[in-house]
Amino acid sequence: MNRRTLGGLIVLNIALVAVLAIITILPSPAQAQFAGGRPGDYMMIATVTPGRPNYETVVITDVNNSAMLSLYYHVSRKQFVPIGYRDISADATAGARQGR
Repeated sequence: MNRRTLGGLIVLNIALVAVLAIITILPSPAQAQFAGGRPGDYMMIATVTPGRPNYETVVITDVNNSAMLSLYYHVSRKQFVPIGYRDISADATAGARQGR
């Protein structure tokens, strides 16, 4: 390895260490705090509404907060109509207390 290549590698390593130090030292961007936990991980399932075969239902589950919301789309009003909401963790706790 000649001196020119060695010098280039030393400069490159110093530059990489400087970038790493800057990234580590600089403050991270502000993030909102949510009382119920971090939102953002959702599962959506499309299904048929029980008792109403002409309506499509969407079930949205917030995985982080253990919440589930069911909606159907009302065609004439052109809007989603809520069917129900469930707190999955509360249901699991209640079921465990009843011995199910």
